[in-house]
Amino acid sequence: MRAGKKESIGVLIGAMAEAESKSFYDDTEAVTSDLKSLLNIFLKKDSSSERVQILKDYESGAPLTGKGGIRQRLGAIDMEFFGRAYFPHYFSRPSPEFHRELDNIWQQGVLKGEYPTTPAKVKKISRMNGTKRVVAAPRGHAKSTSLTFKGSIHAIVYEYKHYPIIISDSSEQAEGFLDNIRVEFEENEALKEDFGSLVGKVWRSNVLITSTNIKVEAIGSGKKIRGRKHRNWRPDLLVLDDIENELGIATCPINWPIGSGKEFRGVYDRASKKVEIFSDTKKGTTQGEVKKVDINDPEISWLITDDQRVQLEEEIELQDGAGAEFDQELVSKGELSPVFFGSALTNFGVETFLQHFLQMTTSPLPRTSDRGPIDPMEEGDFSAFVFKIQANMNKAHRDRIAFMRICSGKFDASQEVYHVQGDKKMRLLQPQGMMAESRHVVDEAYAGDIIGVFDPGIFSIGDTICAPGKKFTFEGIPTFAPEHFARVRQIDTMKRKQFVKGINQIAQEGAIQIFQELDAGMEEVIVGVVGVLQFDVLKYRLQNEYNCDIIMETLPYEFIRWIVNDDLDPKTLDLASDTKKIQDLKGNHLLLFTSYWSINWALEHNKGLELAEFGTN
Repeated sequence: MRAGKKESIGVLIGAMAEAESKSFYDDTEAVTSDLKSLLNIFLKKDSSSERVQILKDYESGAPLTGKGGIRQRLGAIDMEFFGRAYFPHYFSRPSPEFHRELDNIWQQGVLKGEYPTTPAKVKKISRMNGTKRVVAAPRGHAKSTSLTFKGSIHAIVYEYKHYPIIISDSSEQAEGFLDNIRVEFEENEALKEDFGSLVGKVWRSNVLITSTNIKVEAIGSGKKIRGRKHRNWRPDLLVLDDIENELGIATCPINWPIGSGKEFRGVYDRASKKVEIFSDTKKGTTQGEVKKVDINDPEISWLITDDQRVQLEEEIELQDGAGAEFDQELVSKGELSPVFFGSALTNFGVETFLQHFLQMTTSPLPRTSDRGPIDPMEEGDFSAFVFKIQANMNKAHRDRIAFMRICSGKFDASQEVYHVQGDKKMRLLQPQGMMAESRHVVDEAYAGDIIGVFDPGIFSIGDTICAPGKKFTFEGIPTFAPEHFARVRQIDTMKRKQFVKGINQIAQEGAIQIFQELDAGMEEVIVGVVGVLQFDVLKYRLQNEYNCDIIMETLPYEFIRWIVNDDLDPKTLDLASDTKKIQDLKGNHLLLFTSYWSINWALEHNKGLELAEFGTN
């Protein structure tokens, strides 16, 4: 039934687009790419002052092409014509309604109703405040072609943006988008005729600087943007396209927002078909009251505007027809992610999320150990697994909390437990449950519960806690391979103690990974992170929590591999000159590489060498 509905909606959308095209365009003109035919269509599209003037000049015999020609001038004010006239290999037919919406997003969000028809207007557009716009639609709707490709070229050739950056999940992906733009600048005769050759001095796979001195860059989503500059211009156009490819997971909105910003009114629950209106939370300091009203209740007209209701109905219809259908089995398998709209900052939607979360989650499941699966339904003895450590949660006390999940049995605060990695019996001190900023003492807890205990510096992520006499170890948590590396050392050598303590504690929290060069001390370390923002967090925390200023030097390495061979001396390896030998704090040996070529070199020139992409806590 659902599949049939989606098919029907697809057919309906296609039919509507076709009907609309036929009503606006003549059939014989609909598929033409002939310039005069296109001009006869688009010059009479509306009666705006700009279009009327261009029409007058056209009728008086003004040049059609070249700098200042009719084609160039009309392309400045009409995104659809710009695509049809300059890129007929992409835009051969009249735009369906969705593509016109994309054009409108560009004209209203980037151009803001202005047109780059004169130098003064170009300058005005280039200095207008920015706007954030998000476009979400199924694959195959030409989002990238309309916005990333056509929009970026429009901004470049009319020179109202000076430093566009295309960002994708990976550098290779972003460079693929930029390559399509590069080809047009090199080979598109219409562009060259009207705007001249745009090929500049810098013409690489990841960056272009046009002959008009506009810089265009393609970067992966994990790369640093802060500090980038081109002459007097900072990046003034950011196009984010396919930035979450790695997840490979479908999403299903459980509720949907009504309005945004100051016009936000609440959310619509798709299952109950009720609108949830939230009262003022006084910037999150209080819990707002929730008023639930059926979408068909006449009272709804007093709570949301007519425009908001129409928009909500359209968006929900799109979600019902083209979005993923909720399936609890797929959620449990990790193949579908439910999405909730709310704000912890303003304290609305949180309770709704938690209620649905309780319904969607399963009872505690078995956890793998070196003794086999530990099933909470069968294992009566206490066991727990440390999955997170947080230092300085209370700055006044410099406390350190180890968070652990109860995997089996019952936790009793009065009884001793066994710390497997530390090989000793102990009592878990100050056990507490937490919810946001609130804490409460916990005397007992059961499988599935999460508690935080005081950590004097003995726990690490991946540690196992169990009942005395029950020795086993839970399987650790895989550590993501860092993608960015920096050499870090303290400025003041007298603060070595603070530096070592701080960087070790932050590393134990799992936010960063620390490595050393072989036979080196802790005076200087190599820090690996997944995202560059973590460098800023590290620097801030060392300064503010440990009173230690650091010098940070970024390194060119992008890949890290753990050496699986325990008996291998890394000093004997035959490696490329751009490969660095390092070790982690547990003494495991690793290699840093700048490219896949270096990885292949290491494997080819060292028979028997085994490398792993992930470590384990």
